[in-house]
Amino acid sequence: PNANAANRSAYWMPALFDGKGNVVQPEYVDLYYKRWPKASVDCTSGKRTTACIGIPNGLKFVWGYDMPTGKAAQYPFGFYCESVSATFNTLAEALAGGRCPVGSKVVVRSDAPSCWDGKNLDSPDHRSHVAYMVDTHLGYWACPTTHPVHFPALTLSVSYRIAAGDDTRLWRFSSDAHHPELPAGSTMHADYWEAWDPTVKAMWEANCIDKFLNCVGGALGNGYSIIGAQQPWYGWTNPNHLVPIPG
Repeated sequence: PNANAANRSAYWMPALFDGKGNVVQPEYVDLYYKRWPKASVDCTSGKRTTACIGIPNGLKFVWGYDMPTGKAAQYPFGFYCESVSATFNTLAEALAGGRCPVGSKVVVRSDAPSCWDGKNLDSPDHRSHVAYMVDTHLGYWACPTTHPVHFPALTLSVSYRIAAGDDTRLWRFSSDAHHPELPAGSTMHADYWEAWDPTVKAMWEANCIDKFLNCVGGALGNGYSIIGAQQPWYGWTNPNHLVPIPG
């Protein structure tokens, strides 16, 4: 990795296999963070959270399907085809019935937990120290009392193109091999390890988050942008759609 990179965080998810000995490479991966501005009533009233903070450096966690226990995700990843408005809980459902024709993309998307216990950067199961917001049944959602601190929520979206010759009925993620009895995509999960440059992260939080700006393509909300974080140009396709699974 580049030692001078502004964002050295690690993002991981299982590889998608085409069932013919290849990895289906994403067209692109979109990472989006959001949180209430620090000075907003959502952060200061004490109803939703005890504090709104930046993502602590070194924080790591896993979300989605729990591989060690076989427990389904509290909030499953969503799968959908660009041309269809419906979202499904598995890749198999999203691809069924020819919903994603050749030339279209199937997208996997999920929101990560955004509530923290305020103490631990990790836990033995890589999950217990973070949590999702809960419905208070008082007209708003809030961080649970066990995890009262709110940090920017990460939304992960990964797009895969359907190309001529692909048999999407065979597509499965690498983690699905552990549970072949389940529909493809049932075991989807992801890992995150926070490692932003502190100075860059402070600029991003002060502008994009606390000024409630819509920063895209690596923009920091102050006229600066992170090099290499730009979105692909319109019409771009990955020239390496398939690569052989390493032996």
